[in-house]
Amino acid sequence: MKTRLYLHNLDSTKLEYEKLAELGAAADGWIVRAGRQKSGMGRDGNSWHSPLGGLWLSFDLIHPASVASFPLYVGFCLWELLSDIYALQDLKVKWPNDLFLDGKKLAGILCSYQQNNSKYLIGIGINTNVALDEQLRSHAAASLCQSLGMPVSNEFMARLIVNRVEKNSHLLHEPEHYLKQCAKVLYGLGKQAVAMMGQNTVSGVISGLSGEGFLLLRADRGELQQISHGTLRLKPVTPHQAFS
Repeated sequence: MKTRLYLHNLDSTKLEYEKLAELGAAADGWIVRAGRQKSGMGRDGNSWHSPLGGLWLSFDLIHPASVASFPLYVGFCLWELLSDIYALQDLKVKWPNDLFLDGKKLAGILCSYQQNNSKYLIGIGINTNVALDEQLRSHAAASLCQSLGMPVSNEFMARLIVNRVEKNSHLLHEPEHYLKQCAKVLYGLGKQAVAMMGQNTVSGVISGLSGEGFLLLRADRGELQQISHGTLRLKPVTPHQAFS
């Protein structure tokens, strides 16, 4: 059984998990949750604004091998859970590791595989009960409680998320199941976008996901390109495009 830990203030749940793991205690793993994070982590070293009210969570999952589409697997689990509970109409999975609600960022996912002990460390941040302050609005963030018109229990939601990720883990042996669903609810599907991979950029229409979980972009000339990593941004729609 995993050991649960909640602290009101943390630099980051990921860093706290790693400190606890170094102690060698709780061999079955940890579930670390914070009231707020002072140094929340996003992809590529980016910071994640983590004020009071949100669900900031890190936990682990034993798995014998690394899976290329694992962040999308976690995104699928989170999408499925929130859809089951709240029947949200415009909840989307954004490649490679986010959830968007009504066109705005609701949740972020950060995963790393530890080869030496065959486990994934999973970090999830969800704007559950946050007030949309100036910083969150500047990042086009969504608030789950504002969309629902009621608060959410972060403790209960954390338990449900961990249970869903563990319950669905057999799907990691057949990724086509969750990738098919992710492709159906893919954020920006059919829209113009730019994928940024370091110094390289690729533009095209978001056309789906490959069998490995790579993003498929169709360029102007019709060729389909697979994007294995990077950051995705939708191109703004011009007035001419909106009415054409």
